[in-house]
Amino acid sequence: MDMQGALRAQLIADAAVAQLVGQRVHWVDRPQGGELPAVTLQTISAARPRHMQGLQTLRSSRVQCDIWAETYKQAREITEAVVAALEPAHTANGISFRPTGFENERDLMERLAGDTKSIHRTTLDLIVWHSPA
Repeated sequence: MDMQGALRAQLIADAAVAQLVGQRVHWVDRPQGGELPAVTLQTISAARPRHMQGLQTLRSSRVQCDIWAETYKQAREITEAVVAALEPAHTANGISFRPTGFENERDLMERLAGDTKSIHRTTLDLIVWHSPA
């Protein structure tokens, strides 16, 4: 399995994250009109470092994690559950992860057109070190 699938598997396997978002963890595209809360992930950068014998197996990727919720409080609860699930070193689906780093946390909100309802979003930049297990 690839890093993307393994990272998603780690999140949906975590009891606290699953209790808050169920299986609604998606790469790149959250289904339009999909149920909230949800989490989306997208690769921002992924180095492929080399050494004298070819590509290194240990890689670093920057992954943007967006937490989508109906309330700010719910977005914060999910954010803390995601951090707790990904911070420690772990292995998921044949991929070994070192402790995840977290940078550039942002809170955002958007109003739905012609509605008083809002969608709250917290964005985290994850620094993910990974290699085959």
